[in-house]
Amino acid sequence: MIIVIIIISGILWKKLKGNILDDYLRTDGVWILTRNKQFYKTNNEKECAEKCEAERNFNCRAFLFTRKKLQCLTLAENAKMTVMFNSTEAVLYEKKRLEENYCRNPDGDESGPWCYTTDPGTRFDYCNIPDCEGQVTHTGEGPTVECMQCNGEDYHGGVSRTESGLECQRWDAQEPHMHGFTSKHFPERDLKMNYCRNPDGELRPWCFTTSPTKRWEYCNIPSCPSEHDCGKVPMRSEQVCEQYGMCDASPGSWPWHISLRMRSTEPSSYTVFLGIQNLNAAEPSLQIRSVQEVLKEPSGADIALLKLNSPVTITDRVKPVCLPETNRMVERNAVCFLTAWGKTRVQGNILDSYVRTEGAWLLNPKKQIYRTNSKEECAERCETETTFTCSFTPEKFPKAGLEENYCRNPDNDEKGPWCYTTDPATRFDYCNIPECEVECMHCSGENYHGVVATTVSGLECQRWDSQHPHSHGYLPENFPEKDLKMNYCRNPDGEPRPWCFTTSLTKRWEYCDIPRCDCINGNGKDYRGTVAKTGRGRTCQEWSSQRPHSHDYFTPMTHPEAHLDKNYCRNPDGDVNGPWCYTTDPRKAWEYCDIPKCRNYSFKV
Repeated sequence: MIIVIIIISGILWKKLKGNILDDYLRTDGVWILTRNKQFYKTNNEKECAEKCEAERNFNCRAFLFTRKKLQCLTLAENAKMTVMFNSTEAVLYEKKRLEENYCRNPDGDESGPWCYTTDPGTRFDYCNIPDCEGQVTHTGEGPTVECMQCNGEDYHGGVSRTESGLECQRWDAQEPHMHGFTSKHFPERDLKMNYCRNPDGELRPWCFTTSPTKRWEYCNIPSCPSEHDCGKVPMRSEQVCEQYGMCDASPGSWPWHISLRMRSTEPSSYTVFLGIQNLNAAEPSLQIRSVQEVLKEPSGADIALLKLNSPVTITDRVKPVCLPETNRMVERNAVCFLTAWGKTRVQGNILDSYVRTEGAWLLNPKKQIYRTNSKEECAERCETETTFTCSFTPEKFPKAGLEENYCRNPDNDEKGPWCYTTDPATRFDYCNIPECEVECMHCSGENYHGVVATTVSGLECQRWDSQHPHSHGYLPENFPEKDLKMNYCRNPDGEPRPWCFTTSLTKRWEYCDIPRCDCINGNGKDYRGTVAKTGRGRTCQEWSSQRPHSHDYFTPMTHPEAHLDKNYCRNPDGDVNGPWCYTTDPRKAWEYCDIPKCRNYSFKV
């Protein structure tokens, strides 16, 4: 019994405390070049690691320590991201990939990946993650096909080119790119020749390239199919979508997405297009099937199953979607993606955003009839239609902030924000939200009536009553209550903040930089108010002053975009706790400011 207690205590001690350096990968005798760094004087590597953990100026990914000078440099980049060279006195420590709140195994625990929990009564717990199948090499009629399981950490194949076609640099070479990913440091990662590998737990295998202008890149290695393989979301680090925005999907990244085309309402006229990225291209991965039967949901929900006339072939570009387990609850603030062949607000011929079908007509009770001179003009009418809407959902109103069950106003109801209720007898009701003041920009700026006429990047705004260089439907006569005067920035459609069409031919529209009043949205990084005292009542030190507290990083010169005016509270580093300032109290270097949150006066759920 005593032995069991000692073992358990050992495990608990490891998770409770541990050595801070265990979370870092050590490389002796190297130095990396980076512009974003901070210098500190420390006595040892552990103190330097603590400086890296506490770094507020940037996201610290690594640190350098020189034992002779006892010099500590916290770094925003690691060896994979920048140039590395030899330096006998230095030791490089790089953070292992402990990102977000994902399950990981930084200490090689025999029980597998774990994480700290949000339960105050349980400090950490192990994650229930099934073992991946081993690496598979598929053979059949034709050449051998290499593939990978999971994120390819166990991939041992011979692919040696990146996804853009660049040849990989040998792992035991230091030209053209110096690095620390060698067999000596990663003996278990099979870093042979110049084959693509995944030694650091990336999204998929990668390699340093032989191109001097491209340090590293992912390799295009397909996932191994299995008997019940299904499509999985590709979390691509090189492609990030703005929230409620659109971005181009990578080819093959959403293999369950199909195009359904109809010539009439009869199922026999339905055609299903699978495995395509471009609606108008004859891609090699394209599969076409007709529909034999439509199976509607019994309760009348807006969903149906299509029975195809023949099976499809499962490929990298054609896979069924992975359905969640029964009663799966989506966590609060989970990131979700909506995939579609959609239209964006910028560039190209407006008709490029629509799928054309010849000789067809749709029966629809909700419609508007206009006389136009061309297809393009008709498409513009569609873009600016305000007479009706189908339903109030995040898919229909991606810019309206229809999150959770918060009050919103997606249809600009004159009575203000509202929501659907949980009372079966009351379909919807208005929310009691006080009006924002208008002397400066409160909330989302829907009541802003100022005279700012340039965008955040300095472009001049186009007049609202003009159709050049950009044709639009936001005319003063269409939105008489929105004060669309001259070329002043306004928010007629409930965007996150005021905007305007620009006078640039290459930029259709852009947000404006309107100062906010004394309340903050989010972490308050865009706060431009005049509060100059901390939450504990201390007077703020002027940002341009070095007394009583000396500071080199956060000054009006180093961060001109942060508007570090006078001694006003600001958040130049995006601190999650909100605006702060250096104080005039010699005993307190800095402190957070107590600035209330702005009430969200925007749109409806």
